[in-house]
Amino acid sequence: PASAIFVCNRWDIVEQQGKQAAEEVKQDIIRKLRACWSGFQDHQVFFMNTERAARDLKDGYMAEDFSALIKGIEDLIPRTLQAKIHHSLSWARYLVARTLHHIKSFLLKSNVSSTHLRR
Repeated sequence: PASAIFVCNRWDIVEQQGKQAAEEVKQDIIRKLRACWSGFQDHQVFFMNTERAARDLKDGYMAEDFSALIKGIEDLIPRTLQAKIHHSLSWARYLVARTLHHIKSFLLKSNVSSTHLRR
């Protein structure tokens, strides 16, 4: 769950309805994300005014919401890599444990068989 971000695109359309309406929509989105995404944190959601971001980029600088999104993606990459490493490590531990179990079983069976044959 920590390896995810949510982008509310075209926020400029919502803002046209007024600040209060935009805030109500924002709170509704956050409430719904908390309900369906376990471990959701407020910093995982970004509200992008794409019209302003495009205009600002054209003028040679970055809008605050676009800058926040880029920072969020930069923070997301290490968390995602950490999750992949953890998943791979868990799989490797499982593989080693199963291999060790089969080796022990084989050796135990071999020992019993050779003892049985000596008699």
